[in-house]
Amino acid sequence: MSWSEKISAGDWPAIMQSVAEAIVTAVFVVTFLLQAFTIPSESMEHTLLVGDYVLVDKFCYGGSVGWNRLLPYRNVHRGDIVVFHYPVNPRKTL
Repeated sequence: MSWSEKISAGDWPAIMQSVAEAIVTAVFVVTFLLQAFTIPSESMEHTLLVGDYVLVDKFCYGGSVGWNRLLPYRNVHRGDIVVFHYPVNPRKTL
């Protein structure tokens, strides 16, 4: 018996709702909270190696003046690893 035969016709709306909720949650998390990046070059060789993965916390930095009182933004300190958009080509992250 295949998996499609085990699922009755009445279960499909609930399954589609669960899939839609998972997709919306994933898009929200990647857009506003966390995102994974890989290290593309040797520029951080003593700290990170080429091909290493970094999970970036988007919620910590990026303070705009008005939101600083509401959100837990903090300043960048020496030793922090920062991912930013390349000014010449904003689609590229460094």
